[in-house]
Order: sequence, then C-alpha cells, then structure tokens
Amino acid sequence: NQELCRLLAYLEAPQVVEKTLRLLRGALSQEEQIHYALCLRNVIAGATPDQQREYFRWFRNTGDIRGGYSLRKFIENIKQEAVDQLDDEQKNLLAEVLEPVVEQDAIEQAPREVVKDYSVSDVVGLVNNGLDGRNFERGRQLFATAQCVKCHRVGNQGGATGPDLTTVSRRFSARDLAEAMVNPSKVISDRYRATIFQLDDGRMVTGRVANLSGDTIMVVTDMAAPGDMTNVKRSEIEFMQTSKVSVMPEGLLDFLEEGELADLLAFLQSGGDPQNKVFASN
Repeated sequence: NQELCRLLAYLEAPQVVEKTLRLLRGALSQEEQIHYALCLRNVIAGATPDQQREYFRWFRNTGDIRGGYSLRKFIENIKQEAVDQLDDEQKNLLAEVLEPVVEQDAIEQAPREVVKDYSVSDVVGLVNNGLDGRNFERGRQLFATAQCVKCHRVGNQGGATGPDLTTVSRRFSARDLAEAMVNPSKVISDRYRATIFQLDDGRMVTGRVANLSGDTIMVVTDMAAPGDMTNVKRSEIEFMQTSKVSVMPEGLLDFLEEGELADLLAFLQSGGDPQNKVFASN
C-alpha cells in the first residue's frame, strides 16, 4: 500500500486522496501515518474542503508522536509544503485548522471540595436553559483548571491526546456532550481506547497504543505526558485486551460551582471564540 500510494499520488490518480486518507485514518504506526501524510502533501490542494480539513487536522493531532526535534521539524515541513499548494481562498477556508497549536498548561491549584455529583440531566439542563451572558475568560481558565487542556484542544490551545473539542457544538447534541463529560466510559472511540497488557513478569501496563511498529509497542500511560511512553516488547506479552474504562477520569466536573460549569460549557460551545453570542453581554 505504501509504495502504491506514493506512485498514485505522484501520478495524481483519481481518488488517491480519498483512499490515502482512509489509510492514514487506519494506520497504527507513526511511520505509516507520516508516510501517508507525506504522499498527500502535493495533491491535497485538489481535494474537497472536507478532505483538506481532515488532512490538516492530522497535523494538529501529532503531539504524541515520538522522535525528537528533527522528526517534529520534518512533520512541520510536510505541512508547510502542503499549505504552499493552497490558494488564498483555500487558506482562508481552512484557517481554523491551519493555525499553529499553542500549548496551554493546566493550572495547578489547591485541592477543591466536591460541590455536587453532577448528572447528565444537570449538564443538559444548564445548556438548554441558555448560556447567554457567560464569562469567556473564566471559561477558558476552567478549561485549564479542570485539566481538560491536558488532553483536549479548543481552537489553537490544548493537548492532542484526546478529541479536538473546537467544533463539539456542531458535532454533538447537548446530551451527547453531557454523557461524554459525566460518563466518559459509556462510549469510547476506538481511537482513544486504552489497552491492557499483562506481561510475563507480572507487570500490567495500561494505556493508549501510540506505535505498533516492530517488536516493541509504545504505550502512552499518562495522557497528560504523551511523550513519556512505556515500551512493551511483544515477546513479554502474556495477553492483551482493550479496556472498558476511559482514560478520562470521572468526576472532573464535581468540583465546579454551577456558574463555573456554565462558563466552561459556554467556552466549549463557542469553540473558544470570545466573540460568540454566549458572551455577548460581557
């Protein structure tokens, strides 16, 4: 597939973008992913806007790729070559996904008391009652203090080990969002599902597989530190299974006052846009 992909991209064959994006989506090793991204760099300008968004969104989700500065620079160069193929109209249309990512640190603070054991209905009720007049800056700060920023991105801020939440209000209903926040283990995307490895020395390693290449599996055991991986040798594995528990902890909202939760929800609903109507009265 890899060499055929390189050839078809060079020949600008019909459907090469669609088929290569499918391969990129399903690639399990970072080497494969980078190869497919490289193949597409000179043909992506002729793709549909949705295909272009998916392609450039991949670059925003490479925070957990391991390989040091030189590999990071190589990936940046692939992206830049692809961007150089776009015309001004395409660049404007894709501005949201072309912006460089700004890493925002989670804010460490003194332990907070549990305020309420929020239910899905509580969160849905806040959204359905209207989020007008909320405080953008407090919502942005709570995105960090609630530790969301360690794994998730809104706009050009945040981590890349969890789903990008920039367009969450357009992709999910209020109930779906509430379910994901309150009961993160209820529905887990295959892309973010953890794997449990039982090793022959009695150790157990749990985390998200970052790279399946070769005889060693790289596992991200701490989503807040995606670059610090645990290497698991295939020869040491007694058995492995997918985890039914999300890597996202439960109860993250329970330390927030209702007004704080409303500000956080408004920040997510706005996609990190301070000009959004939910902040109009501030």
